[in-house]
Amino acid sequence: LNNVQTSNSGNYTVVITGTCGTVTSSVATLTVNPSNTWLGTVSSDWNTAANWCGNVPTPTSDVVIPSGTPFMPSVTGVSEARNVTVNAGASLTVAAGGRLDIYGNYANSGTLTAGSGIIAFKGAANQTVGAINAGTILMNGNGGITLGGNMSVSTALVLANGNITLGSNNLTVSGTVPGSVSSHIITNGTGSVISNNITANSVIIPVGPDAASYNPVVISNGQGANYTVRVATGITPTINDPSRAINRTWTITPSTSVSSGVQITYQYDDTHKNANAVPTNAMEVGVNNGTNWNVITGSGGITPIGTATARQVTVTTTLFGPTVIANVGGVNLTTAIPNIDIDIAGVTLMPNVVNGGSTVMRVNLRKAMRIDWMVVDAKGRVVMAFAKQYQAGQTDATLDLSKLAGGTYFISGYTSKGKAPLVRFIKM
Repeated sequence: LNNVQTSNSGNYTVVITGTCGTVTSSVATLTVNPSNTWLGTVSSDWNTAANWCGNVPTPTSDVVIPSGTPFMPSVTGVSEARNVTVNAGASLTVAAGGRLDIYGNYANSGTLTAGSGIIAFKGAANQTVGAINAGTILMNGNGGITLGGNMSVSTALVLANGNITLGSNNLTVSGTVPGSVSSHIITNGTGSVISNNITANSVIIPVGPDAASYNPVVISNGQGANYTVRVATGITPTINDPSRAINRTWTITPSTSVSSGVQITYQYDDTHKNANAVPTNAMEVGVNNGTNWNVITGSGGITPIGTATARQVTVTTTLFGPTVIANVGGVNLTTAIPNIDIDIAGVTLMPNVVNGGSTVMRVNLRKAMRIDWMVVDAKGRVVMAFAKQYQAGQTDATLDLSKLAGGTYFISGYTSKGKAPLVRFIKM
């Protein structure tokens, strides 16, 4: 057989026929390794030619790492391949200081160890990537990648160019991840981004519902929780007047309950609006608790900041769930916000003209409950948020308002059944 191909693999016999009969040899097995199959006969060094069937892989090489070789490959410098397949029982290591550039698809049925190395996806066309766990992942290709399994990045996800499409898979990251329209995380299915251990510092979560849309969120004062984030096109559940809304629904969920307000900034492009929305006018932010829409921005709404391609609205909240942004009145209707909770007999500030740093909030309840409170200024901005579990009866608690500037404020509260009476006060 000349120029042997992988299709020539198989069992062979030799049959000799003569005047005295026929003789068949014993079976000989021919195994033909595909070009760029790892042999690992010399060492674990990826860049040693003798370790490969063929030569050291290039950006056009389809690499297979089989099990049972004397050495398993380790990438210690910059190495390249097109498609990379790690078979069951095999392993691949990308060591500290090493970088593996992949220009095609990645599939792993074995073990990948890359907690200290870099894996870069650099394909010109879309790449399919199976379940992967790495220290640093670099996106720098024109085609982007589509996940075929969950992705976890423990050190840094670098979005230079190309999107990551989640589908039904999750992407777990740590720390801030700057993105852009040309390179972000597409939450087009049931999959979400999970951002671990968000504390006081601002963390960017660069999501969008499709390749052309960028709708990131920025979270700070996360109190150490992990936040699951996704965004979708459309308004779900429906609101009072969807035509006045930005045509997006963000869903944000912390892994644990929070004791104080979490600051969240939502971003949209002016072209993401529905027919009657004015992207620069005052906006109200609504959060759905599974039953009702709770407007968390006060009666006056919030004036967006930023440019036409990066308009931003910031709130402070302890309420989480599907979230929408609309011009004032788009969310807020008597059918869209909770009614007064009849188990709240009264809420009073003593005094309600606060001259100094504190006042006493008196709450009278007919039954025990948790109330989520927000302090809103005259422009509708949430300036303070907190939650408290109450017993039935009268509770007096000191409310520290020393950090507020002078002016008129409103305190609103929300329970699982409705809202508390609105309380107005003046800070001197």
